[in-house]
Amino acid sequence: MKSLPFLHCKDTDLSHQIVKYARSILVYSLFLLVACSEGLPPPIERFEFETPKPFGYVIGDKIRHRIVIGTRSGIQLEPTSLPAKGDLNRWLSIDQITVRPVSKHLTEIELTYQVFYAPLEVKMLTIAGFKLRFKQGDQAIEQVVPEWSFTVSPIHELAVRKEEGNTYRRPDATPTLISSQNALRLLSISVASGLFCGLLLAFRYGYFVGFPRRSFFSRANGRIKKMQPNELGLALVIIHQAFNQLNHKPLFKHRLSEFYRLRPEFKEIGPELEWFFNFSNDYFFGGKPSAGADEWDALKKMCQRCVELERG
Repeated sequence: MKSLPFLHCKDTDLSHQIVKYARSILVYSLFLLVACSEGLPPPIERFEFETPKPFGYVIGDKIRHRIVIGTRSGIQLEPTSLPAKGDLNRWLSIDQITVRPVSKHLTEIELTYQVFYAPLEVKMLTIAGFKLRFKQGDQAIEQVVPEWSFTVSPIHELAVRKEEGNTYRRPDATPTLISSQNALRLLSISVASGLFCGLLLAFRYGYFVGFPRRSFFSRANGRIKKMQPNELGLALVIIHQAFNQLNHKPLFKHRLSEFYRLRPEFKEIGPELEWFFNFSNDYFFGGKPSAGADEWDALKKMCQRCVELERG
């Protein structure tokens, strides 16, 4: 039985369309795979190899290298990939290895080398590089730490020179003497400043009897301490004289406000001064009342307070 022509044509077109769609799906899938693979970050996102100057070393010097590595999440460093502590060769050893995690994905490695090469002239040496291995599941990742070259210098001359039969020696440089003029000057200024401050404090506290301006009440208080209550009139006169000398003119009760403007510290004992002037006025102009133990103690206490205020 023969197939119809129009049915055969439709089957052929359908096959071509299916093949075309399959090819398109395959191309799009490959495109997506490539795009996804390009979007993934590399396993080692950051690598820094920090080294010191590559010259000027002598036997016994230590050299420190610092390695900073930033990795993708889930990648771990294999400690066995680090150089072993101890002698690397006949002239180089590793004194210390420090691995310090800075953050979750950042690690710092510090290597301290020590050089034991004694050259006869300036010589170039090289610290060999190595590979750091990392592990992510079953996958192994390597990062190459490059080699590093540096120069070492001799610490003595190749041949010993002789002059006039004596072995040549190079003496140490004579150290420069430090001038002591500034130290003496500063010491003199410090001593003078200390004496000045001490004298100023003694003057302000009224310890100099030769300066009556600051010892009016100190002298008056010293005299009153030696007196008896029956010498009340003389004690009042002594205190009045101290107030007059401190005020540079006679001081009366009605002028206390002016006195407080010149000596504001005495306003602190204003009620006691009011009592003193009232008591003195009654004594000299009101029949000379006798002083009891309370009045005599109050007078001595007020004089002592004036001494304290006078001294600041």
